Amino acid sequence: MTLPDSLNVWRDTRRVGTLWCGDDGRLMGLEYDDAWQQNGHAISHSLPLSQKAWQPEDLLAHHWFGNLLPEEQARAALIKRLGIPDDDFSLLAAIGGDCAGALTILPIDQRRDFTSRRLDPHAGTIV
Repeated sequence: MTLPDSLNVWRDTRRVGTLWCGDDGRLMGLEYDDAWQQNGHAISHSLPLSQKAWQPEDLLAHHWFGNLLPEEQARAALIKRLGIPDDDFSLLAAIGGDCAGALTILPIDQRRDFTSRRLDPHAGTIV
């Protein structure tokens, strides 16, 4: 599996910004999309819209996005099953389309598909 070096961050159908892997291959940086910065909202108090980007060495974006991921045994099982390196960026690249929270993290060339899913009001789930 070839992993990308950057990912798009989505909130519903709007692109929030770009998450990228730093030179060390492990730490992540974030840059808000211009349109999101003008008409969106901060995804966290630690990542305010008043700042355009966070470099990987700042660790703020890395820690925030890393907290979206499973931990301990669940993480180890996913890493083993997917055959990917044990780092946060690789795991987000692999499962970011279905991670915890309201954001969707996808490879640059992909966009979230809302047409193939629908809400089952009786079960309270998306099918």
